[in-house]
Amino acid sequence: MKNRKRQLENLAFYDKAAIEDRVARMAEKGWLVEQPGPYFWKYRRIGPKKLAVNVVYFPKASDFDPSPTEGQIQLEELCKRDGWILAARWGQMQIFYNEQEDPVPIETDPVIQVETVRAAMKKGMLPGQLLLAGLSVMQLMVLGGQLWESPVRFLSRPATAYMIPVWFLVLCAVLCELLGYLAWTRRAEKEAENGRFYGLRGNRRLSLALALLALFLSGLILCQMSGGPWGLGWLAVVLGGILAMTGSVIYIRERMKKRGASRKKNLFFTIGLTVIMSSCFVAALTVMISSVGITKRSRPVGTYDKGGWEMDVYDDPIPLEMKDLRDAGCDQWSTMADRAETIFLAHTEYSQKPLTEDRSVPDLRYEVTEVKAELEEVTVILDYVANTNHTGMYVALDQGYYEEEGLKVNIVEPTEGATASLVAVGKGDFGISYQEDVTVAVTSEDPLPIKAIAAVIQHNTSGFAAYKDKGIHSPKDFEGKTYAGWGGPGEEAVLKAVMTQAGADFSKLNLVISDGSGFEALKDKVDIMWFYEAWDSVKCELNDFPISYMPVRDLDERLDYYTPVIIAGNQVLEEKPEMVKKFLAATSRGYGFAMEKPEESAEILHKYAPDYSLEMLTMSQKYLADKYAEDADRWGEMKDRVWDNYTEFMVEYGVIQEAIPAAECYTNEFLPDKE
Repeated sequence: MKNRKRQLENLAFYDKAAIEDRVARMAEKGWLVEQPGPYFWKYRRIGPKKLAVNVVYFPKASDFDPSPTEGQIQLEELCKRDGWILAARWGQMQIFYNEQEDPVPIETDPVIQVETVRAAMKKGMLPGQLLLAGLSVMQLMVLGGQLWESPVRFLSRPATAYMIPVWFLVLCAVLCELLGYLAWTRRAEKEAENGRFYGLRGNRRLSLALALLALFLSGLILCQMSGGPWGLGWLAVVLGGILAMTGSVIYIRERMKKRGASRKKNLFFTIGLTVIMSSCFVAALTVMISSVGITKRSRPVGTYDKGGWEMDVYDDPIPLEMKDLRDAGCDQWSTMADRAETIFLAHTEYSQKPLTEDRSVPDLRYEVTEVKAELEEVTVILDYVANTNHTGMYVALDQGYYEEEGLKVNIVEPTEGATASLVAVGKGDFGISYQEDVTVAVTSEDPLPIKAIAAVIQHNTSGFAAYKDKGIHSPKDFEGKTYAGWGGPGEEAVLKAVMTQAGADFSKLNLVISDGSGFEALKDKVDIMWFYEAWDSVKCELNDFPISYMPVRDLDERLDYYTPVIIAGNQVLEEKPEMVKKFLAATSRGYGFAMEKPEESAEILHKYAPDYSLEMLTMSQKYLADKYAEDADRWGEMKDRVWDNYTEFMVEYGVIQEAIPAAECYTNEFLPDKE
């Protein structure tokens, strides 16, 4: 059983009546105050007692006195004669308790009591509150001046844009304290003239709430400056530093009191220590922020020598380069983009410097300001776990392409049912599916209201794979073998078609559902599996696992269908056409990036799919780089011929009952215009 505890007490220093009442009620519960404070009070366990409590203020006392003043000692002795025992001190406040049923009161003149409280506040609490209020006003004036001088720069930087509400909240919290005390003073003086001491019996809930709100907003500032929730770690560092400094100051003050240091010496030393520790903490925090890059600043990728000086080289993508404006006159440039953004504005400073000592080649400097609007929430449901088929979307997410279009995109993996069904019922705005699934979905007895809006890859990059040593090189060799698949609607039809065309008997193929064991199953569990060249084949190559691979598009030209495709619900297409266009514009940019920079794209994808090796993702990405828009005028574009050919195949082999026009299955109208 604990004999001591700390408890939050929201009581004002001058609130004599409320403090007396609180201490008495805690004593009835078996706890006697031992050390009061601004917010947290320390109690020690006693037997539950009904105590009379009296709070007395001694204005001449100080927390920096090495020992109680002579006047305090005399007061304690006088009180002790009447049964009043000192429980605790808080600055100029002394709390006495008495176990007698009807004790003699310590103070009887309300006028003197009020004056004593006012004198104690004037010496103890008011200077600090007035100082904080003055500091808040000064900070607001400085920040207001910065806002007036450069509103764009001010509103685009979290460290400044959000500090106005923070300091405003701090000022409001202090003013609540001061106004509460002022209101008490006026009322107490009137009551004292009538022979009564006015007990406020109030609290500081509003001021405390405002202070906590300011603290919370400070945490949000750090979160945004750091680019994510890990900014809360910075908040913990700041709070930990403040608590450590506060604890150190209190410890030093108490140690000097025990050593008998005078009030002036203790006060001087404590203030000096506070200033030094605060300066060191701010300096250390500044160095930490600079070293880890809490803001979105460029990082040099190298250096070069210029006239004996070592200069940094930056390699940031910038929208406007010197070659766009004039004859560059230089082959090598250092490009840099420093971006600062808040919920209000995004402000980016771009520069391009020639890596040459030729002074005739000018520098390029310009700024771009974006007004931030509330982002529209968008959900994309994948067909499987994140892989290189989805790279363009993750690039668009990582590079801020979606945000630039005013979208907040959430990419999720399917957890229940097929993606097409989830999109159809509104669980997601977009999804990743396949031409096969879309065609089956829109031709079923209960057609799903969906449509394909972009082809991720132009050609079918899947096929059949077998362990090389088993001698399976064509569908003719499938007879008497075991095939492991996923049970898709067109899977059996494709197998039947390619075997029939090769002169093999489909009935002699054993069909089983894959247990998910991967390509290793081809060696001893099954004989044939459906592989995706950019994924499964890459895995085999990295693991030196030899396979015989048969692309399905080589077995029947009609099997060169779109897989995967991006789908959307018809309701979304009808009600939010502009949002769909924005989504595809950003997604197209993402896949364009993946085509131009496969290695960098693989690194981006690896951040979202860390379970896969970077080597595998890079190999897969390099393979797909020229496949996304192969034989197409633009990424995502689809053709009637491809849809009609596969629809014909599906009708022929009984996957669907009758053909459906391609226009009812897909549309290109939301894709970005051709360049």
